[in-house]
Amino acid sequence: MRFAVLGNCQTGTIADCIALYFPGAEVVRYASGNPATAERAAGIAEELHGFDHVFAHAEMSERMGPLRHAILRETHPRTVFMPGVAFSGFQPDCIYLADAKGTLPSPVEVYHSALAAAAFTLGLEEERAVSLFNALVFSRLGYFDEHAKASGAMVAHFRRMGYEIGERLPLWQRDRPFMYTINHPRCIVLADIARLALEKAGFTPPEMPDVSDVLGDPLSRMPIFPLYPEIGRRLGLPGHYFFRDTIRGDQPMRPLDLPLFVARSFEIYRGMPERVSEAVERHPRAKPAAEALKAMLRLG
Repeated sequence: MRFAVLGNCQTGTIADCIALYFPGAEVVRYASGNPATAERAAGIAEELHGFDHVFAHAEMSERMGPLRHAILRETHPRTVFMPGVAFSGFQPDCIYLADAKGTLPSPVEVYHSALAAAAFTLGLEEERAVSLFNALVFSRLGYFDEHAKASGAMVAHFRRMGYEIGERLPLWQRDRPFMYTINHPRCIVLADIARLALEKAGFTPPEMPDVSDVLGDPLSRMPIFPLYPEIGRRLGLPGHYFFRDTIRGDQPMRPLDLPLFVARSFEIYRGMPERVSEAVERHPRAKPAAEALKAMLRLG
């Protein structure tokens, strides 16, 4: 049995789950984030004809050519499409920042704090920016409402693709957030998606309470953006203020507490203030944050 799995960083774990469910099967993953995949898109599209089953994320950029959803649906009609997971309910302050030149770096790769970036554009000092991470500000920015909104949006998005996950949400977050960042879910989420996709393909995967016992959780080595304690308390979950970059090889972990994360963010921003201002102005969460802070602090 040969399986192909095509999509973003989440498909690595999905491919591992399929391999676990079907020992001895050949499972090949094509990572859409790898530039070589886009360069070989036409050749990969031909290779897919040699697989018994193809599982693909529906969200593909234009650069993926014949591997995009609309085309793959016609050329490979037996493909099972899967939704990618994006969820801001635990980390509503976590955003990407980009201007006309591209994505801006942060102390944890590309994940920024909307609040910190907004504070920088308003000319606030680092210590004052850190003091803004509190329940009053989070309430004004709508952070406490984000979990309910994000949950409804994700359930609806999955349902449109034929996946029912409403009853799974409480299980995913029984004792912790089910996301490491806004687009990196824990293994429990991806294992359920793999199971549902396999069922759509006509399989009945074996029951496994927690595949992370065997697979670990690969995305846990990628950046960590915390569930802030003030938000966690409202969800009945433990929170903290520790941020972490990707763990590479045998290098030691270097977590950042909130003051250090803000200081490192500001250090980066000082090297590109115009780009940060443009990126904040463009962003649907950072711009309102800046406007709300300006009004709250009576600036300008």
